[in-house]
Amino acid sequence: MKYELFGSRASGTAKKYSDFDVLIIADELPQDCTKVPIRN
Repeated sequence: MKYELFGSRASGTAKKYSDFDVLIIADELPQDCTKVPIRN
């Protein structure tokens, strides 16, 4: 549901790449959040 904030393009990508959707969200978030190990 978080992908909806980025529009349909992010939503479509998130469905195909569940791991990459987190990276997309992290890219929009502050550097503070990107420090969290979200990559699998």
